[in-house]
Amino acid sequence: MKVRTGEKENTATLVKAVLFLAALVSLTIASLLYFKMRAVVAGDMEKQEYTHYIRHYAFIADNMENNFWEEVYQGAKERGEETNVYLEWFGSSVAVKYSKKERLQSAIAAKVDGIVLEADGSMEMLELIDEAVENQIPVVTVMADSYGSKRQSFIGIASYNLGMEYGRQIIRISTKETKKVLIIMNDDLDDNSKNMILSGINETILNEGNHLTLDIEPMNVSNDSTFGLEETIRDIFMDTDNQPDIIVCVDAQGTISACQAVVDYNLVGKVDIIGYHITEAIGSAIQRNVLSSTIVVNSRQMGINSVDSLNEYIETGYVNDYIVMDVDAVTAGNVREYMKDAAK
Repeated sequence: MKVRTGEKENTATLVKAVLFLAALVSLTIASLLYFKMRAVVAGDMEKQEYTHYIRHYAFIADNMENNFWEEVYQGAKERGEETNVYLEWFGSSVAVKYSKKERLQSAIAAKVDGIVLEADGSMEMLELIDEAVENQIPVVTVMADSYGSKRQSFIGIASYNLGMEYGRQIIRISTKETKKVLIIMNDDLDDNSKNMILSGINETILNEGNHLTLDIEPMNVSNDSTFGLEETIRDIFMDTDNQPDIIVCVDAQGTISACQAVVDYNLVGKVDIIGYHITEAIGSAIQRNVLSSTIVVNSRQMGINSVDSLNEYIETGYVNDYIVMDVDAVTAGNVREYMKDAAK
């Protein structure tokens, strides 16, 4: 049977109408679903709870990539969250690397409620700290102090006590054949701290290691970049005529660089290294006998103490002027326990 032309046209029109209605229904359903989802999302956003902080503190340290300062910051941040304080690592969220002094100026301009600061011995830093305090912004210095400033409290290690512990470790690993001990000091340390560390080392060796004949030689190293520090340490090992028997590092980065260099130059067992701080890498170096020992301070507790000190001063008007952190020596005998903490 043949279908007439008129019937074909009617059938095509009907099919188009059905398809149009189906598309319209689908669009309507999709639109309803979309607006329903928007309503649900909007409702969820209204239900979100926002943390209310009573204070805003600035955290300012020299090296934002340093493991030690990251741990200090984490301890401080956790204590801040417990006490409704927002702790901000000033300068960490910008692409440009600003100096400590520039970040301190920014924190003062931002009128934060308190500042946790790795200070230094410069007059410019002292003046900025005094400016902050004069603007009712209390300052707690950590690890490095600003002598003579108006800061409220200093939390750190007594440099002389640190030197004493280094001296004890030098005595522990020295023999009658040990002659030259090189103390690597970075430029971040102020002159007073360097002198106190050296005094602690020398007097401890004089009192407890008088059976030894040691030449203690300090060496200042620029810590502006990791590459510069590594290059300086490698130069020490390349000078075969003047290689030290023991190298003492007073910061974590120097410790790691020295361990890598002693491995690269096949001097494990020939040059002993005494380091600073504990990380997984440093702990592993002790386990492999690349590092003789390392001196540690509870960095998280240091951060906790810094926030507690600011809170105490703001709430009572009083705080301890100087809070001394204890130091411990990590050796092959107790490294496993400290490695558990470093892995957290």
